[in-house]
Amino acid sequence: MCAEFVINNSLQESVKDTPFSLNYGMQPLTPVSANVPLVPSTHDFVKGIKGAVRRTKQELQVAQNCMAQRVNAHPRSLEFNPGDMTLPSTKKLRTARILWKFK
Repeated sequence: MCAEFVINNSLQESVKDTPFSLNYGMQPLTPVSANVPLVPSTHDFVKGIKGAVRRTKQELQVAQNCMAQRVNAHPRSLEFNPGDMTLPSTKKLRTARILWKFK
């Protein structure tokens, strides 16, 4: 649950915004961002959540770096010019198949 919140509240490079902001038009209100006075037990809870958020962000960055290394390990330089004939791959193409039953 914390990981999902962190992902939805983190800036996504592809869209330059957070999923929360894109879905709801605003960032979610949290005890940390609202500056609400915290009782000691709440303070410990928020401290634990902050630690979980920090660790999750680090793990997401490690995973992102790993994926980037895999992609960049075997770069493909393809150049196409207008009018070139190409044949798209259907390897991962999924189609709805209609099976006819003959009686």
